[in-house]
Amino acid sequence: MAKLRARLALVPAEARVVLALDLERLRATPLGKSLVAGPAKEAALLFDDFAKGTGLDLLAQVRQALVAVPGERQDDDRLVLIAETSTLDRARAAAWLRERQDGETAAFVHQESRIVIAKGAWAAEVAALAKPESAGPSAARDGELRRLCERIAGEHVFWLAAIVPTALRHRLIAEGRFPDVASIARLSAALDVDGGLRAEVTAELSNEADARSLARRLSAFLNTAKRHPDMLAQGLSPYLEAVRLTAQGPNVYARLELPAVEAADLLARAGDLVRAGRTKAPALR
Repeated sequence: MAKLRARLALVPAEARVVLALDLERLRATPLGKSLVAGPAKEAALLFDDFAKGTGLDLLAQVRQALVAVPGERQDDDRLVLIAETSTLDRARAAAWLRERQDGETAAFVHQESRIVIAKGAWAAEVAALAKPESAGPSAARDGELRRLCERIAGEHVFWLAAIVPTALRHRLIAEGRFPDVASIARLSAALDVDGGLRAEVTAELSNEADARSLARRLSAFLNTAKRHPDMLAQGLSPYLEAVRLTAQGPNVYARLELPAVEAADLLARAGDLVRAGRTKAPALR
């Protein structure tokens, strides 16, 4: 967990959502190799300018990536991205990133092979956290978020940890439409693709009654979604059918397990969707 804490030490304490992708682990699995050769390769083209500027082959040289954002979107779209690389032309990458820094963007190489990019109000804060003597507030010092990240991270290809902001929960309670949704305090998710596909999402609620209500609501939604013409046309209905929802105590679990053949088919369909909706990513300036 030391490596995870080192990354969280670069994340502002305001962060409520953290997600991570282990590309090194992904590349080591047969399904991962298919994904890297298909949908991931298509997605990487969105960041072609970044790859050329830093000299990085994103799919071959990036080992892990972590992204953190606030619990609610802010006008300045603040975020931080931390990428661990296996090999890096430090001078080339640092020079290209430095040229793109301004008052709204911090972009730099941290230590020897870690690329850090922060946007909005987090730019100056992340730059300060990256200094060796920094003792500022960070996600590593936020006990609730750190423990949630450490609990879910494990050995997964992808994971997500999120704490629902209290202000957002209060607004949902005041609206009175979905009290079970307002009861969600924390969310976590994990995905693995070794030998097949396994995904699990966990919602931690404040009480058992709301958990049971939310599970029923999600089941009804899935039943409607799998009969939707778009889902049927794209061949996604069988995968929605495979989702299993359960309420256990104050938690709701959504699980999906697919054997290798079905997982490969789902990845192929995901690739088609990526290609159909691909647009140029915003330039890092």
